[in-house]
Amino acid sequence: MTTMLSAGFLVDVYDKKIPNQLPRLQISKVQQLPNDRFRMIITDGQVKALSLLTSHWNHLVNDGKLGQNSIILLKEWVTSNMPSNDGTTEGAFIVVIKDLEVVQTSSRPLYIEEHLVLPKEASDKIKAQKVVQNSVQPISVPPQNTRNQPYHQPQKTVQKPIMNQTTNYQQNSRLGKIYPITALTPYNKWTIKARVSYKSELKEFERNGKINHSFNIDLIDVAGEIRCSAWGDSAVKFYPMLEVGNVYYISKATVRCTQKKFTSATSTYEMNLKSDSNVELCGDDNGVPFYRWNFIDDLSKLQNVSNDTIIDVLGLVASSSEVSTITTRRGNELEKINVTLLDHSETPVDLTLWGQTAIKWANSIVPKTIVGIKNLKVGEYKGKKQLQSTYEVRWESNPSSDRTSSVLSWSLQVGAQKIDSLSRSRFSGGSAPSMSIKEAQDSGLGSGGVSANFWCKATVTMIKHNGGTLMYQACPKEGCNKKISEESGGFYCPKCCETYPNFDYRYILGMFVADNTGSQFMTAFNDCGNILLGVPAHMVQQANETDPTLFETYFADASFQTWNMMVGVQESTYEGVTRLKYTIKALKQPDLVQENQRLIDAINNLTM
Repeated sequence: MTTMLSAGFLVDVYDKKIPNQLPRLQISKVQQLPNDRFRMIITDGQVKALSLLTSHWNHLVNDGKLGQNSIILLKEWVTSNMPSNDGTTEGAFIVVIKDLEVVQTSSRPLYIEEHLVLPKEASDKIKAQKVVQNSVQPISVPPQNTRNQPYHQPQKTVQKPIMNQTTNYQQNSRLGKIYPITALTPYNKWTIKARVSYKSELKEFERNGKINHSFNIDLIDVAGEIRCSAWGDSAVKFYPMLEVGNVYYISKATVRCTQKKFTSATSTYEMNLKSDSNVELCGDDNGVPFYRWNFIDDLSKLQNVSNDTIIDVLGLVASSSEVSTITTRRGNELEKINVTLLDHSETPVDLTLWGQTAIKWANSIVPKTIVGIKNLKVGEYKGKKQLQSTYEVRWESNPSSDRTSSVLSWSLQVGAQKIDSLSRSRFSGGSAPSMSIKEAQDSGLGSGGVSANFWCKATVTMIKHNGGTLMYQACPKEGCNKKISEESGGFYCPKCCETYPNFDYRYILGMFVADNTGSQFMTAFNDCGNILLGVPAHMVQQANETDPTLFETYFADASFQTWNMMVGVQESTYEGVTRLKYTIKALKQPDLVQENQRLIDAINNLTM
């Protein structure tokens, strides 16, 4: 049996007919565009059409698996009939390839160079000559996948219509033709109907001595996604009008090629709202999705993703640490949370969330939740891929996706055991490895400008409290914690830009910590200080002023106590000298049963 190209397919989709099976086409030409996208000419053996390959499949061309004369099985596509520049005649007909299978990397040409390229002139000529099935015979190729029948041959069974094949323009009696996002170019007039899936803060900055503003949003519809920004007076005008989750009609905005170095957006184009742009709330939001996911196949594939790439992932939250606070090199405090994700590949992946994102995560996500996370940045530490949050990160619990079902099915079967095993190896408190103090020192952990965490079981031998800094005066506003300065009539917080009548004391403790392999000077901040001393900082300060005996008792009782500690290590430079700084980020009472089980697991894994 032989297989053939799907003759007549391109004319049918041009006429907006919905085929009942997947077409087989051939690539006759491939050209790389300045924006790193690939434009192609595809053929069904009768006519040709312009095509655009979505960036997700660029690797096929770069790896030599897709090129001139390759034969493909088209699985998902969107078509666009672009008007001409003057809007009076029909312009280019484009097939946007969203999903495909390479049937044959290279073949002999199965087309004639003189074949016409759609649109109308080719369609009319084919119909006038009545070239359907009989007058033009497609050229056969050796069979590659006989499961897929030729497009023009009738099927004995009725197949379900293929989804997302051809996107028709919607009509609005007042606004006219509604374009899909994938049909936008800098050269045509358009109106889109899209949902705001993300909205940044309104930024204020100074330029040329004047105060300026900017913000950006992400817009999605059934066909695609695009980044939209606004500057100056336009930003002030449109910022209160646009709300996340709402659907809007938008027109008269400029469209330009996406500047990849300034954004994580993956779309070819981006929009810019002008002062005369039209933004109108749409009352009918049916059919417009809330998210467009582009998940990697599974977490094990993360090892093949380049660093600094922005991706979407889906997985089971195996563990999530408590929110901790670190001090940046500029002296600012920053919230942080460590998360471990798992899926059916059983590959644990570490994720770090920062700032308000970490706080929002802690308040909305609990372990053993399946979550889809958008706009994560890929990094690497010691050969292991890791994920970091970006300013545009967002997530959804149990998103509507086939991947969610597969991860849920896996978690019900083996997920609990895998999570428990991971928990035992990492002291149940975070996604950092466990090691002794000497192992951390000898491995150079935290050097090279890359901060790192580790867990250790160690004893506090002495907390410095006679002289030096034990605590600082902090802003009393919840979640701020910034150091305040005393002014006449109150205490001023430079972060909140407000003056308060009082303040809070917060710990900043220095101590020596030791295990059976060595010792190390470490720092602990307020949360860990409360656990170590058992009382808040203001009580220790009060004892220091009024009861020296009680003050000494607090520190004596805290000494020679053994803890499971999560320690952060990073480089710190002072007066031109760079050293490694060790900070205690989390404390847990040792669980002897769990610790013994961990040791048993380690012994069982030893190879003679």
